[in-house]
Amino acid sequence: MAKLTKSEIKQICIKNGVNICGNFTIASKNKALRNNDIYWANPNVDFLDVDWYFVLNDYHNRILYCFTIKANSISKNQIKTRILNNRNLMDLQIKHNNSCFVDIRSKINFSKYLVKTINY
Repeated sequence: MAKLTKSEIKQICIKNGVNICGNFTIASKNKALRNNDIYWANPNVDFLDVDWYFVLNDYHNRILYCFTIKANSISKNQIKTRILNNRNLMDLQIKHNNSCFVDIRSKINFSKYLVKTINY
């Protein structure tokens, strides 16, 4: 099954009523991990200062989980960053098949930011 491009995902979200404008991040399951059950993304920490749109793409089950994180609703000191090579990037690792959408590193629960689940 071919993965969708960022542009295709954005269009699906917009078509289904998620008005994405501004910073937009997509995370798909990480194939590099042995257990393959982690969504992984490294968005810029400055995205936390403005409205930010975050989508988890479960391409096996063809589901998009769409989140809207309002400006300053998560503080920069709450989030974990890439320690080794770039502290300007968040290090998000969210377990697949977990309805709470908790980031493993920071323990932030993203479920309160979930605005839509889209089957495609």
